[in-house]
Amino acid sequence: MANVRRLKKDVDYLMFAIVADSLNIAVRKSDKTEEIGKIVEEALHNRNSLRSRISEGRRVEKSGKKKHYRAVFSDLLKLSDASFTQLSEMVKK
Repeated sequence: MANVRRLKKDVDYLMFAIVADSLNIAVRKSDKTEEIGKIVEEALHNRNSLRSRISEGRRVEKSGKKKHYRAVFSDLLKLSDASFTQLSEMVKK
């Protein structure tokens, strides 16, 4: 990771991309609004938890900071991929 500020921006960008895509799908598939609402809630919850984990990185010892931020970034990718996969499956149906 280049720096903490960039990691925070990546978290915001990916999670809000999920929200935007969810809203676009909700416009086209009005029968799936409840499922889409859950995906949006999950994305916002994930964003808040990832941002708090990034902030907790200040309390991690200097030797473990890199490992901590890599774990956060890895979780960001996993969570966003899972949400995009759910959206993709929803569009296919």
